[in-house]
Amino acid sequence: MVSVKVPATSANVGSGFDCIGIAVQIYNYISAEEIDEGIQIEIDDDNYHSFIPTDERNLVYRSMMLAFDKIGYKPKGLHIKQKNNIPATRGMGSSASCVVGGIMAANQICGGQLSKTEIINLATTMEGHPDNVTAAVTGGLAVAVRNNGIRYSNFPIDNRKLSFAFYIPDFSLRTKVARSVLPETVSYSDACYNIGRSAMLTSALLTGNYKLLSTALQDRMHQYYRKRLIGGSSKIFKEAERCGALGTYISGSGSTMVSIVGKDNEARFYNDMNKYVTENFEKWQFKYVPVDNRGAVIL
Repeated sequence: MVSVKVPATSANVGSGFDCIGIAVQIYNYISAEEIDEGIQIEIDDDNYHSFIPTDERNLVYRSMMLAFDKIGYKPKGLHIKQKNNIPATRGMGSSASCVVGGIMAANQICGGQLSKTEIINLATTMEGHPDNVTAAVTGGLAVAVRNNGIRYSNFPIDNRKLSFAFYIPDFSLRTKVARSVLPETVSYSDACYNIGRSAMLTSALLTGNYKLLSTALQDRMHQYYRKRLIGGSSKIFKEAERCGALGTYISGSGSTMVSIVGKDNEARFYNDMNKYVTENFEKWQFKYVPVDNRGAVIL
């Protein structure tokens, strides 16, 4: 049986709408093997077992079949096991992890014929946009765009200098809903606003000039519209700034939010924000999650 460990991802990262993602150390595990016939799918997940299909509709199964078709292999049957630790429908790349894990498992069964770039391209075909899947494959921060396939670049984030604080609400926000509130077009000035800040974001994280993050994480493409779907988000942003966060953003399409915090302020920020979240958002989770700089791996 082949097993794949796939990290959660936090995409968009403020100004990097649909093109920037960061892998973090929460993992889904996908195991698969070929069997004589049929489909056997086991879900090790008390929270989401009820709505994850265990037939041909299963996302891991569909991703595996996409990879098999690309390679030109037809399995007799499949036995799949999923252990899900990434919260679903929270903007943390749970679907991307299933897609990447399924494709990598199928590729391994076939002897590893697909390259990393081919895996990313296939995963984007299934996922619809490249930010989450690229970061899940490469680890660290990934920048990915479409250009006759997916072009991407990635680099590690220094966990000794930065902490990523996650606010995970007790309610979900489906990507389809989060995209439905976005405008079909944006103004020239708003486009320029985001282009400059996304460039500044990658520059700040590459060079260590972290004081630029408060500006670099601003955007006019999606967060303004999505905040209205995430009750309490504006208060979180404001309180995080007061407590000294370098910047805060909506993770993926939400409902999770993330603050980037300097290590010199890590303990104080955690104490202050943990108290604030506990007192005002009782059922939310608040925790630091380190960046995963390795990406998905075959175990």
